[in-house]
Amino acid sequence: MIDIDKAELSDVKSIIQVIHNSILSCHADHHNNQASIDAWLANKTEENLALWIKHNYSLVCKQVEKIVGFLLISAKGEILLNYVEPNQQQQGIGKRLLDTAKVHYHNQGINELSAESTITAKAFYQKNGFEVIDEIAEEGKLVAYRMVCKI
Repeated sequence: MIDIDKAELSDVKSIIQVIHNSILSCHADHHNNQASIDAWLANKTEENLALWIKHNYSLVCKQVEKIVGFLLISAKGEILLNYVEPNQQQQGIGKRLLDTAKVHYHNQGINELSAESTITAKAFYQKNGFEVIDEIAEEGKLVAYRMVCKI
């Protein structure tokens, strides 16, 4: 059974583990470069995550009471964090989290979600109605995409 619920402060440790596992699986984005991985994980602390959950809209996906997905979105509809356990990807978890958020924001009168997508996540976002509006490069190398979705 899969449940989508609002994230709670008591979920922070489990969410951190999902984020960590997911980031480690994004080989196309960090190329197994430990410095890149460390930089990506640097602000993903329990303290920061607790603050982010308090001040943003956040959802968790639980499968048999275990958190396997997490989505954090600003009040304006910007996706800040979106992670699914690597062994649970391609099973509709990210889509269910995103669909739940789309309904919430639509009901709030917000008609667009935005995301800064990694290379790895680009296809997921495109499958879920997002369009690339810009490419983000660092030192001349493509690292991410700015994307939007009308809801």
